[in-house]
Amino acid sequence: MKKIALLLLAGILVLSCKTQENSSNTDVITEGEDFSFEEDIVIGGTVINKKREKISYAAVKLIVNDEKCISTSTDKKGKFEIFVDPSKLTDESFLEIVYQGYSKKVVSKENAIKWNSFTLREEDSIVTIVEYRRYYDVMKDCNN
Repeated sequence: MKKIALLLLAGILVLSCKTQENSSNTDVITEGEDFSFEEDIVIGGTVINKKREKISYAAVKLIVNDEKCISTSTDKKGKFEIFVDPSKLTDESFLEIVYQGYSKKVVSKENAIKWNSFTLREEDSIVTIVEYRRYYDVMKDCNN
């Protein structure tokens, strides 16, 4: 009985290898198709205040170009991640972070990619709760 089970298992293994071998040869790239072999990069980190306290539920928006943006919010630990195809980023791409009671943070594409900590400050123009809610509602349309 053990021999039959082993033979059956070996047969299935051989068949799956042959099927996988044949399917890997069927990929065809048509001339003129736009393929990007670059993997998405992750723009992310932790949003904190000047006391180094983590800020939960801050609105985070990456402006990719004039027609596209990607949004998210920080989790309970102040962390966020945005996955983006680097070939879609432009020189004008930037990151915005907004939370009530703090100034809006605007970060260049280069710094958004390099940094893993983003500090919000309580100076200059403070975002009110009404402005934060409005910003949060508008940013939901960003991913469509």
